[in-house]
Amino acid sequence: FIFNAFILVKIMPSRSLVLAVDDSKAAIASLGWVLEQYLRAGDVLHILHVIPTGASSVYESASLDSQECAFLYQDFFPFLQKKQVVFEAEAIRSGTGADKVGAAICKRASELNAAALFIAKHDKSSLEEIFVGSVTTYCANHARSPLVVLHRD
Repeated sequence: FIFNAFILVKIMPSRSLVLAVDDSKAAIASLGWVLEQYLRAGDVLHILHVIPTGASSVYESASLDSQECAFLYQDFFPFLQKKQVVFEAEAIRSGTGADKVGAAICKRASELNAAALFIAKHDKSSLEEIFVGSVTTYCANHARSPLVVLHRD
């Protein structure tokens, strides 16, 4: 029985998992949840940070060395390396607004053939949701991958 379980782990293909992050405590807590509850041997975790700048296309590549990505080196990368997680990090620029950021996240997750997309929900008032929108709501309505919304605020 144990031998069969070992064989199953060996033949299961690796999965691409996408975690959309920002510099919030909710994103850091979400990373911990993904590592503890979802990540398995062989998976590749894609850390995706979207920088809303008014890009004309759905998204454009951005440098991880930019000031907007400094939090990744401080809060995310050391933790992932300590846990020996196989990961890839990527920063992209998108248009401003929840729908543009959400579209960039969904498109990149689709391109990576993500087995799951993880996103931390940030608490907003009803008024903010109406006027500003929500990246989480956009992704819930448009993601092709299964979406896991983490309530970590």
